[in-house]
Amino acid sequence: MSNTTPQSPESPQPSSSPAPDALVRLPLSLLKPPASVRRTAERCAGLLRHPRARIRVTPGWQAPSSTVVLPAGTATVFVSRHRVSPAMWRKLTKADIDTAAPDAPLHLVTLSAVTETDQLHGTLRDMTVSVHSLFRHILAPGPGNSRDRTDTRGPEWIGAESCGRLHPDGSSLEWTWHALLTAEQLERQTSPGGRNSGSGADPGEDVAA
Repeated sequence: MSNTTPQSPESPQPSSSPAPDALVRLPLSLLKPPASVRRTAERCAGLLRHPRARIRVTPGWQAPSSTVVLPAGTATVFVSRHRVSPAMWRKLTKADIDTAAPDAPLHLVTLSAVTETDQLHGTLRDMTVSVHSLFRHILAPGPGNSRDRTDTRGPEWIGAESCGRLHPDGSSLEWTWHALLTAEQLERQTSPGGRNSGSGADPGEDVAA
C-alpha cells in the first residue's frame, strides 16, 4: 500500500504528518465546532443508536452511512457497534483485573470517514481536524467534549486505526476511530431541544469476549 498523500500547493508532505495517536489528541479538534458540525454529529449519533448499526455476521450487512459536508471537505461516515464483555473492557482500558467494569452493557463503536481526494477543500491536516471534531461530538456530545479527563460523560476508551490513510486506488482517504461506550452513554445523547432522540440499543445482541 502506498503511503503517499495527494499533494496540493498547501498539502503537508507525508513525512510531516502526525502519527494517528497524536492526532486523536490534536488540540484543534477540541475547539468548539460550527453549528453545522454539531447537527451532523447528532445525525450520525442517531444512526449509531439505531439497531441497524449493530454488527451482524450475515450476508449483505453494511454499516449505516451518511454523507456529510465538513468545513474541509465532503465525506461519507460509517457507524457501527457491537457488545463486548467486561474482559474486553479491561483489555482495552488496561484496567487492573480487580477493577470492576461499568454495570451498564458495553459497546465497541467504530466510526469511519471516507473522502474522495478531489472533495478536499483544504489540506489533509484541515480535513483531519474536521473529521476528528465530528467523531468527538458523535461520541461525547455537549459538555462531554471538554478537556477535563475526569468528565465521566466521555468514552471509556478511544483508539485510532487510521488517520487520512490513502486507499490503494489513490482516489480516497480514510479515518477510523474505535471507542468504548456504555449503553447509558449511547442513550444519553439528546436532540438540540433536550429530548432523547431515540433508543437504538438492542438488549438482545450478542456479546463479544
